[in-house]
Amino acid sequence: MLIVTTDDVPGREIAETLGLASGWGSSNPSGRSPRGDHRNYHVRSRDAALAALAEEAEEMGADAILALRIAVSDDVGGGCNFFACGTAVKLR
Repeated sequence: MLIVTTDDVPGREIAETLGLASGWGSSNPSGRSPRGDHRNYHVRSRDAALAALAEEAEEMGADAILALRIAVSDDVGGGCNFFACGTAVKLR
């Protein structure tokens, strides 16, 4: 699945716009290192959101997701939540 932040793909034409696709990912700090490295669980959260986004777009019949946007929020327990969305399209 091609996922881009741009509104088009150079050299490709949009054959059909299928609609908005989205995905969530969340994690808590229980997996962080003793030094308090938050990177690992943030990366897992982001990757989970992108995987859920791609899965929803594939179910819609998409070849690509355009205009990717990601929102991040921290929760009170020290974890984080990622929300990813974009426009699911079929390309020529």
